[in-house]
Amino acid sequence: MTEAVALDRDRNVLSGLELLVVEQDLADQRLDAPATAAREALLASGLPGRVKPGMSICIGAGSRGIANMPLILRTTVEVVRELGGEPFVIPAMGSHGGATAEGQRALLRDLGVTEETIGVPIRSSMETVQLGEMPSGLPVFMDRHAAEADAIIAVNRIKSHTDHRGETESGLTKMLAIGFGKQRMASMIHPYGANGLRDLIPQAAEVMRRERNVLIGLAIIDNAYAQTAEIHAVEPEGWRETEKRLLKRAKELTAGFPFDEMDVCVI
Repeated sequence: MTEAVALDRDRNVLSGLELLVVEQDLADQRLDAPATAAREALLASGLPGRVKPGMSICIGAGSRGIANMPLILRTTVEVVRELGGEPFVIPAMGSHGGATAEGQRALLRDLGVTEETIGVPIRSSMETVQLGEMPSGLPVFMDRHAAEADAIIAVNRIKSHTDHRGETESGLTKMLAIGFGKQRMASMIHPYGANGLRDLIPQAAEVMRRERNVLIGLAIIDNAYAQTAEIHAVEPEGWRETEKRLLKRAKELTAGFPFDEMDVCVI
């Protein structure tokens, strides 16, 4: 947590309460060329050795307003094409966009992600196929277009989840489990609450990685000003451990309460 500095010169007393003005230094490191960073991360990973000529590759795009997202997606598309693959994009966003194919396409459009801006078809559908079952016995479903592709790439931001705390929260693992799982997986996992999100999302994602060819994950980390700070390629091997490490890094760069304890917070 960044250090808070109390400024004594602005000390006031109001109704018996001592008020202190607090300043917080927020992380502001940012990438000047996010497209270059994305390209370098992908080409330095194991991706070039996994893409075969003519391979159909499904790239997942989420529903969040992530800085430089259209640019990073387009760069991913360009790299895949240069390696001989045939990429396309799906909305990997669970039940967002009203849980309809057109609603999800419209949500991507609102975020600046269109077939024109990224240069490939966007195949939006709510149809899923079952891949297997989690250890808990719950079935695992995946978007039909993704399941029928030769391979998958997940592109998402790593950050804290608003509802639960775990080794992985909001990021690549969640995109696989719920984003690629569409409404079927969202409606199945969310009723289990925070503990379900923490425990079932990794189980579902593991089934997807085992049953389908997940080539790489592209992890984006924002700074405290919602600017692109870092981009990392996450290999299928060691996926979970890498995302755990990146989540810790994301939290270091995120704004938050600069206190370990407080009695009252007024916003």
